Amino acid sequence: MPSSLHLPFAYRLVLIMLVTTASQMAVQLVTAQTASQINAHDRELAQRILSQVHETLKHNYYDPSFHGVDIDARLSKYSAEIKSANTFQAAYRTIESFLIGLNDSHTIFIPPPNSNRVK
Repeated sequence: MPSSLHLPFAYRLVLIMLVTTASQMAVQLVTAQTASQINAHDRELAQRILSQVHETLKHNYYDPSFHGVDIDARLSKYSAEIKSANTFQAAYRTIESFLIGLNDSHTIFIPPPNSNRVK
């Protein structure tokens, strides 16, 4: 293979553009991965959402025995899982899992819309 010094100018230009594009894509990937990490504010928000879901269930659920499920114990378990969640999406899945344990097709978690915009 000839060295880059012997390549025609157009080929060297394309090679430079490919390397530049690849490095920009790598930076964007690292930025996207970092952006998905949960911060203290988002973790607290997920904890508050879980607490509100728990309180809403206690006051409004049609079966006071919750089908035999101890929702207070579930609150403690899933609150601890949110504390160890790595991403905000994992925290949302934890809240969803809290509700799935009721085995009720009418009780679901619909997370708030994502306000992040990707360019």
